[in-house]
Amino acid sequence: MSRFTSKSSKLLYMVPLLIFHMVFSVYAQTCIEFSLPKPGVPIFEPYCTIAVTSTCPAVSRVEFSAEFIPQGAQTAVTQLLGAITRPPYKMKWRIGDIPDQHYRGMTIIARAEIPGAADQYIRREGIFPLRKSLQRTKKIFPYSYAGFEIPSTYTYSFNNTPAPIDASVWLMWNEKELSITIDVNDSSFLVDDPAGMHVSSGVEILLAPGLNRNPFPDESTVSWFIPLSGPSQRRKFKPQFNEDGRFEINAVTRGNNHEYSVEMFELSGYTINLQVPREVFGNVIPDILGCNVLLKIATTDGATETISLVDGSRYEMYSPAFWYTFHRKSKPFFLWWPVLWSAFFLLGLIVTLALYSLVSRLRKKDSSVNIGHNEEDKKLFEQIHLVVDEKLIQKDFSLQAVVDHVGVDKSKSSRFIKRMTGMSFQRYLMHCRVKLAQERLRSSKSSEAAIADLCGFADVNEMEKYFMKFCRTTPYKFRTEQQIT
Repeated sequence: MSRFTSKSSKLLYMVPLLIFHMVFSVYAQTCIEFSLPKPGVPIFEPYCTIAVTSTCPAVSRVEFSAEFIPQGAQTAVTQLLGAITRPPYKMKWRIGDIPDQHYRGMTIIARAEIPGAADQYIRREGIFPLRKSLQRTKKIFPYSYAGFEIPSTYTYSFNNTPAPIDASVWLMWNEKELSITIDVNDSSFLVDDPAGMHVSSGVEILLAPGLNRNPFPDESTVSWFIPLSGPSQRRKFKPQFNEDGRFEINAVTRGNNHEYSVEMFELSGYTINLQVPREVFGNVIPDILGCNVLLKIATTDGATETISLVDGSRYEMYSPAFWYTFHRKSKPFFLWWPVLWSAFFLLGLIVTLALYSLVSRLRKKDSSVNIGHNEEDKKLFEQIHLVVDEKLIQKDFSLQAVVDHVGVDKSKSSRFIKRMTGMSFQRYLMHCRVKLAQERLRSSKSSEAAIADLCGFADVNEMEKYFMKFCRTTPYKFRTEQQIT
């Protein structure tokens, strides 16, 4: 009996412990989780909403804190943000003086207090407040062609190089590739490298296409490390936001298969050039590029000093949102051969037509008679001219009347008149009628309509039409200027 009682007592003692363990396990796994803020999304507003959801009613208090890198610091600090004692567990946090967070971002931590159980902690990494306006300095990379020398306006200098080093960068493009050149002037540079420092010295080039770039390197970001000695490497980034709240930036490094060159000069420095084929950017050189260049300088104590083209912290120098923005300059007009050939063709066509028009006008005589090449032509044309001069006042006068008089068929008569006057018969007839109208406008006070009728025109409108063609003026203006008083 005592044995049974002893076992029952032990069993009764263990039941509460078992229940407590089960409840605590459930709370520890599922009790709270973040709903805001979203990881990887830059926060440009002065306020940030933080919220967690709870799946059990036992949470008595949720405390929020932030872990971030202060301005100019290398390690993170934790700042208490506030606490909520009842659902919904949500607060609006004024970001305040926390500096912009680049590369890895900041971390929001929530601590849930559960009566009778241990506190539960959850983290959400990869939060990026970017309240300060990013004044991206606009840079230009021009088109490269044979004989082109990069002007100083397209070269960009490092600001914090140690003496006696001076370094600059420029980018150029063509239809096949993007060219990046780093020129380092160093009066103490030695080509011979007995200490093996050239393996660690060189440049790291970072590129990210587009204008709206993330504050962390993403899949579109590529970097190359080109040492002064040894193999070059290429690195691709892959950010990962895990379900447990962790944020990781994974990178895959492999050998660089893109063309590059390193030229070293004794007591002068070195020049590094990288040719990035357009296939890296999806077969087209982007109109806008984010770019940063890191100058790596090995020191005698085995360390490596890193100098960034874009002034910033060690996190900002790897943040595409913080880099310089390079805008592609259009290809010069004189290099667009199809456009140039089209322009030259059109110009030649216009000049040809203008010359043809000029020659045609010069061939036309201002008078109605153009002397032929022989006596026979002259006699025939005199006959035609007499007929026209005699009958041009007849409104129904036509080429057939000329044919009937001179005895030459209609086709030959038409060609003959064209050859002698440079005009068709109809135009020649109207030219003669305008000449007659000019004389009558000078010497007569008859109305324009009466003169048009007397000269054989269909009406005054027809007379005005041909006056404009042959005299470049109207009958009224002609009479006003030349009438004999």
